[in-house]
Amino acid sequence: MPPKTVKTSKPAAKTAGKAATTKSTSSIKATGKATGSKPSSKEQEKSADPTKKLKELKLEDKPTCVDVPFRQLDAMLVRDEGGKIKECGKWPLIIDADENPRVGTFFKYRNVNYLSVISPNDMRPETIRMAVLGSIRYGKVLLLDLADKECDKDMFDTATEQFDGVQKGLMESIMDKSILKGESYLKLRHDTDSDEYQPNNFSEFYTEKFDFFILTNKPDPPICLMKKTYPVKIVM
Repeated sequence: MPPKTVKTSKPAAKTAGKAATTKSTSSIKATGKATGSKPSSKEQEKSADPTKKLKELKLEDKPTCVDVPFRQLDAMLVRDEGGKIKECGKWPLIIDADENPRVGTFFKYRNVNYLSVISPNDMRPETIRMAVLGSIRYGKVLLLDLADKECDKDMFDTATEQFDGVQKGLMESIMDKSILKGESYLKLRHDTDSDEYQPNNFSEFYTEKFDFFILTNKPDPPICLMKKTYPVKIVM
């Protein structure tokens, strides 16, 4: 009798191998990548530290400061020699972050209207009203000292609240200079004010000379404030 033929299981193995390959392929299609494959550069970027990316974005958004030597403070800011401030169209934000700030003292002895945010008297509605109105009437500098050297609070927001307590939107109208258009500043007048503040005593010759300076002692003021202003850093 001829020997019986013994069936092997090789075809089954092939089938099993094919099924495994099919399963692996399905897995790749479902996940979009093979097991053990290296993440793409885009995936690595997505998994990057979000805090680091946020810091990088903040640095990119931060406006650059113009260095102004203390000795040239009068020439470059008060007199605006070179016309940089006028060209910018924004009010200066003076950053005096020295251990012994001098800018505040410098302006206290000049013919300016000086308001300190931490002074209860300076932040009285009537004091603010007359400081703004008088600066426009006589073409003077109105200096707002945030006095924030050792303060974590945003003192410009505090000042804005106090200014807006005099007239709604007052701070914004100063910042965007709309207060100087169409004699909007006359809305600050009271009928009881002295004759010097009568409408016919306001002259364009003086109102055009009005300046608004903001002084901070923080080395890194809020970016939102820096964007609204012309930031200058005082160097000794």
